[in-house]
Amino acid sequence: MSLLPHISIDFVMRVNEDHIDIQHDGLIAQNVQGFRYFALKETTSVEKNISEFAKKNNGITISDQPDSLQIYNDPFSTIPLYIAKANNNEIVVWSNFEHVYTLRTPSFTIDKVGFWEILLFEAGVGTRTLFKEVKQLPSASFITINKRKGEYSIDRYWDFNIAEETSITSLTEAAQGLHERLDTVFKALDDSQQYLLGVSGGMDSRLTLAYLNKHLPKEHVHTFTFGYDARVLDYEYAKNVCKVLGRSMPDFYEITDKVYQESID
Repeated sequence: MSLLPHISIDFVMRVNEDHIDIQHDGLIAQNVQGFRYFALKETTSVEKNISEFAKKNNGITISDQPDSLQIYNDPFSTIPLYIAKANNNEIVVWSNFEHVYTLRTPSFTIDKVGFWEILLFEAGVGTRTLFKEVKQLPSASFITINKRKGEYSIDRYWDFNIAEETSITSLTEAAQGLHERLDTVFKALDDSQQYLLGVSGGMDSRLTLAYLNKHLPKEHVHTFTFGYDARVLDYEYAKNVCKVLGRSMPDFYEITDKVYQESID
């Protein structure tokens, strides 16, 4: 799911054996370090390694080689990408899922697992989408297209998985170790500075605010919550967390189309 659902973005790439066609409405196109880069704004990083470049720039990065094509997204999937095979061995990569209904291809079949994932999580997990023949590009991943064979694969360039620390023998030991590390991090903060924290009421923001409360003056930490309506559960939980920690209520920012556009501008 895109971080920018209300901004008008339309990226479509069609790949045949000897031809590549790209449309990129709403995106700036750049040639950087031998890569083609498509994003909402110009790049600020010029890393020569394509995976490092993709990590540090919010957009679509493309490396075109004689026999293959690689298409990278960023770690946040700022611009969503979907891929499918169409007729005549053509491979299509696009950003607006509704374009699936305009592809020149045989009928798609419903992916039942993908359907339920979308209902539960608002998006398919991993590469899954509503259709078995359509894949999505997960965060920090890349597509490799073999232009001669008309085949593609999806791989990660940044593995988010963390190896299990097998020396820990109990939950209490794990919690104590986490506490010691977090306490060290927050203790090092400059207590003369002002800090702004988004609070949703979830585990991450609860822990963060609790440690900020411990190490910084309350008047130096300001909280906010955002959503499409002030009645969202995030805001209710955030207010409860602030109340328990003896803080004033977080400011609420309503997300609208205008707010998105102003942020981009």
